[in-house]
Amino acid sequence: MNYLVCYDITDNKLRKKIADKLLYYGLSRVQLSVFIGYVNDIHFERMHNEITEKMNEEKKENDSVIFLRINYMNLQKMIIFGNLKADSDYIKNSGHTIYI
Repeated sequence: MNYLVCYDITDNKLRKKIADKLLYYGLSRVQLSVFIGYVNDIHFERMHNEITEKMNEEKKENDSVIFLRINYMNLQKMIIFGNLKADSDYIKNSGHTIYI
């Protein structure tokens, strides 16, 4: 399933750990705190648990992470203004990518 993940994290060290985890699971950074990509159900569960664990360790009152499932049809309808940090064609076709 395709996911949009965004966060608001105040601590630089924790923010880097979360960003690195999202990149590790194959998501693409499209803005500084926004990632999009395809993650199968098993890997999503692991990623979600690992990020939740890291967030709970820090327990910052105003920090948050949002995971939003995006179906393929809605992903194809994404409208982009300006420049992305990632290739928009790659993001829109990520449901056809095989991760090994």
